[in-house]
Amino acid sequence: MSTKDISSTQLYAHESRIRGQVVLITGLDIQKDGVVTEIASELAKRGAKVIVGGCNAPPSFDDPSSPEGGPVFEICDVNDWDSQVSLFQLTESKFGGVDIVIACSDERELGDFTTIPVDENGRPKQPNVDTLQTNLISVIYTTRLALHYLNKSPNPSSLKRIVFRGAMHSLAGLDSPLYGAAKHGVLGFMRALRDDIELGGIHVSAVAPWSASQEKDLRPQASLVAGAIFFAATDTDPEAKGAIYSFLDDPNGALADPNQPGIVRRTAYLPFTEGTNGLLIKRAERLTNFGQNVKKKGIFLALAGTLPVQLTVLGVLGYVASKVVLDRD
Repeated sequence: MSTKDISSTQLYAHESRIRGQVVLITGLDIQKDGVVTEIASELAKRGAKVIVGGCNAPPSFDDPSSPEGGPVFEICDVNDWDSQVSLFQLTESKFGGVDIVIACSDERELGDFTTIPVDENGRPKQPNVDTLQTNLISVIYTTRLALHYLNKSPNPSSLKRIVFRGAMHSLAGLDSPLYGAAKHGVLGFMRALRDDIELGGIHVSAVAPWSASQEKDLRPQASLVAGAIFFAATDTDPEAKGAIYSFLDDPNGALADPNQPGIVRRTAYLPFTEGTNGLLIKRAERLTNFGQNVKKKGIFLALAGTLPVQLTVLGVLGYVASKVVLDRD
């Protein structure tokens, strides 16, 4: 599995790519969320047009004294589909489109899943699964809208990125089973999208912090997580597609010194290629490569002709695609 370690001093190395990009960020209580506050401010500082949806805006947002204009805040209930639709529509009407989406909804587990209360008849009560709604379903809402609006972007230089906020729970079986299920779900969702949206030029990745406190004695601090999100949004290395960015502590297991540069580790996506899985992956890769070649060579220009020509071209392409996928197994 390919990895690359990135010092916190390098996280903004590609900041020139962010200028003029329209960035939409979704979250919960923004005033209490150090990560969202940090990344929104850093993006705006570097020339991005930033809109944040959630509740409780920090005082630093909408600051007219900011030379680039501070992040714009809009009330949004991320657990409500229509509220998110309104946020994306507002962003498009205000800035002309959307270039980068950062799905930052994050809430710790509510209740104790392993403690099972009963009702007056001794029947187990239904569990509270709001943790799944906030940490996974709301992210799926954000992503569905992101795909729609990123594909519509009129900006020829659009980065077309979706960055997900996972957690160490995306990678390990820790406490809080519903939170862990949601964060595993975020990682699996991101990886499943990776190839499916490639032909549209959309790039996905995720960050996986252990914690994201603004306290000086904890690592990673919100500023480091925000920097990792920024790097993920601007990283053009092919191995960044579908990658996950985690945070390294001291080799002995102690929390890293907050007074020293932090380290972010990018781990490239590595599919499971044994048996039937390998066969299916090879087929998918061949079909993706075929689609990219079709796109690059402009074959679809032929579709500008009459209906019979269009149907003929589509039939030929479908036949060739099936041969490309199946003939070399």
